[in-house]
Amino acid sequence: MRNKCYCLSVYAIVLALPVFLTPVVSAQNDSTTPGVQLETLHGIQLQGQQLSWDVVTTGCTDISDFQVRLRQESENTLLGIYRINPDRCRRRPAMLNLAVDLPPDIKRILLENPLVIQNACSDVKATVGCSTGTGH
Repeated sequence: MRNKCYCLSVYAIVLALPVFLTPVVSAQNDSTTPGVQLETLHGIQLQGQQLSWDVVTTGCTDISDFQVRLRQESENTLLGIYRINPDRCRRRPAMLNLAVDLPPDIKRILLENPLVIQNACSDVKATVGCSTGTGH
């Protein structure tokens, strides 16, 4: 844990994905390019053939600032979402949801990105469905 935030690298395994290709999806793996780095995700979802994720923006982030990179390794496809252009705006940070379509031949994905997980029960206002720890 860093800075009292529940941050951890998660390797998400998604089985039997029917997905297809878009221009921002790349098979290359060039993590040595200066300024290009794996983005910390604040949520990720696969719905049908569409992969969507949440990132923090300060006002100047859009889909063109990211590149989804796929790399085959054995029976797994490694998926990394890279920020290729920094967000240099100075607005109040907010969540932004972005989405791409993936190729149809992927069977199993391992996510390379760090993923921030927040416990909704740690928020005083979020009490519905949260255990109080009393065993009830």
